[in-house]
Amino acid sequence: MIAKNLQEIAAQQAKLRKALEGLQKEKQMQGKGDKGLQQIIDQMNQNEIDLVNKRLSNEMIKRQQDILTRLLEAEKATREQDWDEKRKAQQAQNAPRAFPPSMDTYLKQRKAETEMFKTVSPSLKPYYKNLVEDYYRSLQGR
Repeated sequence: MIAKNLQEIAAQQAKLRKALEGLQKEKQMQGKGDKGLQQIIDQMNQNEIDLVNKRLSNEMIKRQQDILTRLLEAEKATREQDWDEKRKAQQAQNAPRAFPPSMDTYLKQRKAETEMFKTVSPSLKPYYKNLVEDYYRSLQGR
């Protein structure tokens, strides 16, 4: 009865180990090999051998607990890694700034008013004419 239970447990352990080996190969193909996963696989293999040979020891139980702890930590790390990718920030895109229509009309009116003032009387002497033109250029530079 006990031997049959140990064989069933060993078979389940073998299935888990093979699944982890498949995961390890998949990660290696992606270039993300994991030494911790390989250590878990080795420990599972050793436990499987102990179960088949009916060697139940405290060392085997400690290995089994270590395997369980490492698998839970790996699951948590994978979940957190997936969560981080979902929350990645995106860089802002430059959007063209559009003036409101009221601002456009205001700017057009202001430009028309300054054009009206720019007209310099032809009766001015060149010296004063140059001074007026310099003044308008300085207004535009602000």
